[in-house]
Amino acid sequence: MRKFLVCLISVLLVSLNVTGNFVQAAADVEKPVIKSVTVDKKSAKVGDTVTYTVVATDNVGVDRVYIDLKKPQTGNTVFDRMTSIGNNMYQYQMTVTDSSETGEWEVASVLVYDGSENYTRDYNKNIGYGTKDYSSAKVQITGGLADVEKPVIKSVTVDKKTAKVGDTVTYTVVATDKVKIDRVYIDLKKPQTGNTVFDRMTSIGNNMYQYQMTVTDSSETGEWEVASVLVYDGSENYTRDYNKNIGYGTKDYSSAKVQITGGLADVEKPVIKSVTVDKKTAKVGDTVTYTVVATDNVKIDRVYIDLKKPQTGNTVFDRMTSIGNNMYQYQMTVTDSSETGEWEVASVLVYDGSENYTRDYNKNIGYGTKDYSSATVKIGNNITVEQPTTERPTTERPTTERPTTERPTTERPTTERPTTERPTTERPTTERPTTERPTTERPTTEKPTTERPTTERPTTEKPTTEKPTTEKPTTEKPVSTVKPKPVKNSKPVVNPIDDNDIKVTGKAKSGSTVYVLVKNKVIGKGNAKNGTYTISVKKQKAGTTVNVYSIYKKVKSSTVTTKVIDRTPPSFTKLNRITTKSRVVTGKGEKSAFVTVIKNRKVIANGKVNSKGTFNLKIKGQKKGTVLTVYLKDKAGNSSKKSIKVTVK
Repeated sequence: MRKFLVCLISVLLVSLNVTGNFVQAAADVEKPVIKSVTVDKKSAKVGDTVTYTVVATDNVGVDRVYIDLKKPQTGNTVFDRMTSIGNNMYQYQMTVTDSSETGEWEVASVLVYDGSENYTRDYNKNIGYGTKDYSSAKVQITGGLADVEKPVIKSVTVDKKTAKVGDTVTYTVVATDKVKIDRVYIDLKKPQTGNTVFDRMTSIGNNMYQYQMTVTDSSETGEWEVASVLVYDGSENYTRDYNKNIGYGTKDYSSAKVQITGGLADVEKPVIKSVTVDKKTAKVGDTVTYTVVATDNVKIDRVYIDLKKPQTGNTVFDRMTSIGNNMYQYQMTVTDSSETGEWEVASVLVYDGSENYTRDYNKNIGYGTKDYSSATVKIGNNITVEQPTTERPTTERPTTERPTTERPTTERPTTERPTTERPTTERPTTERPTTERPTTERPTTEKPTTERPTTERPTTEKPTTEKPTTEKPTTEKPVSTVKPKPVKNSKPVVNPIDDNDIKVTGKAKSGSTVYVLVKNKVIGKGNAKNGTYTISVKKQKAGTTVNVYSIYKKVKSSTVTTKVIDRTPPSFTKLNRITTKSRVVTGKGEKSAFVTVIKNRKVIANGKVNSKGTFNLKIKGQKKGTVLTVYLKDKAGNSSKKSIKVTVK
């Protein structure tokens, strides 16, 4: 009897162990919770540091927290990542400077992500929408002298009305600002596809900016129009004027139209033939393969698939791989953190080499014209999980049925890549992607899109297939057969720095910390966001050597070395009196600057300021009452802001 009981208990224990191994970990679909938002002071002046603190919790773990602060004068926002200080607390520190906007700074919203990319964003109801009252986190800033005046666009012109292949069309914009224009962009609407060319213009002096477009055989024929002009000043105030003839806006840019002829542009959109999947159901460990067939009159460039998750409604948007014969595939491995339920194809996006695109949406998900129900896959284990009983075994004889020899499913950790999508300063939306192109300039948190408000188009930039993230890696362990990729950091790009600049800008790996050094001393540092950085520094003298490097996850990049450019116009220290007996023009000015003397628009003398800072230029005798104009130009090419006129006595 004792042997029988021992045997029975052993069989039951084995059975319970096998059953337990079938338990499948469910995907984390629970959103994090924002508990509180506080600030350490109610008022602050220049030099003070304001500290915001957010308490947030999650059933698994909070991954990252962002705060969005609304400026009081311009209404622009500061959107930045907060630092974890433990105990579910996250802090953001803001130092008040003389360029900070004065007035009442408010918390516009707080955004929290967990490790499974579930997020919660709470908006301040006092700013126009939202459900949270963040009035207790207001801060009154005083002492700042921020430049809040927007630049002004004076005119937009073009040098020709018609152009053929080989011609160059030159657009000119005149724009002014009370301090300084930083950069100007022009947005040109193509005549056949309606796509736009959005590009930066070049400064040519005297508040003028130019953009040159060469007509090629791939240029679209027809009437090219200026859709809009966008101008930023050094404080990121901007003005964007839209052409009212293209559907909205207040400016008439009809005088800047150009008729292009001779081009043979490819304007035909690609065609999506079919979307299929290799299985209807899948469990942990299975690989699901989606296949898209797409054609184009010239050539397909790239294909993307957008999959809708069943529980959270989030999407996986990824590039597909070409396998030949107009076929493109995307493979997804089901892991124990994959959401269970029906995964649907939300949309498919195809580009050709001329950036013409087709995006077909699934009509079963709320909009669209395509039925992708045949590509739906049901994810999940169909095994019933039995809870082990706590009852004592009976003395009844066991059945002659042998315990199952079926091996339990091996649940692998997820290989699913975390999303690379950065949170925006807008509400999360399910809207189609816009055609906003990233620039190489300093980003603001409120840049207007390059799309018209009513027509959202996918980006014409080639999305990278690289999946870098600026965030913390997930806590999921990689599959044991895959070696973790080494952390890589890229060399930063530094935009030109001149002796008037109080910011160093450029591009660097998102999430890295960028350091600016002069004579091996750090003069500024900051974090790269969305691939760009802006770091406040003191003005540096022309010719100063500046070194810049970044650190990403303890990996230091190569150092970039650049010199500060001279952009300060030379000035006169002194111009001596000239009489009818004078045979020289003398005075003092910037060392090594070139001096020019003009009479009736004709140069009558020129020379150079010597090492002692004086100049002495020979001239012929001048009549009484003659007006001479003298100006300086330094070796960097900067001309004196004001020339000096002197009347011969």
